[in-house]
Amino acid sequence: MFLILFISLLIIKLSGGAIVKIPFAKLMISLLVYIFVPLILGYFTRRIIISKKGPKGFMEIKKYFPGISAIGILIIIFFSVTKAAKIVIENPIIFLLVLVSLSIYYLTQTSLSFLVAK
Repeated sequence: MFLILFISLLIIKLSGGAIVKIPFAKLMISLLVYIFVPLILGYFTRRIIISKKGPKGFMEIKKYFPGISAIGILIIIFFSVTKAAKIVIENPIIFLLVLVSLSIYYLTQTSLSFLVAK
């Protein structure tokens, strides 16, 4: 999970970092807000639910978490796309750069996941 920091920097550099300047401090704050804060809150939420309902109660509630997480991810994507829409419309080449770099990222991530799982 902590590799996200380094992979994100590489993806941004490859996908248009030369075209769109992204301040390092703002990137770190975004990573903290969108990745580490939800991880920490998720950990404490789990602890609270287990302390109040016990492990059995947690397992009953656990089935709802993927749906809630998916809604949260969609909200984050919506706001991220909304913020970047003007830049992408002004420079359509950015879309292609991001498409190629994200394709490489997901191909690499999937391949590594299969190798590690084997």
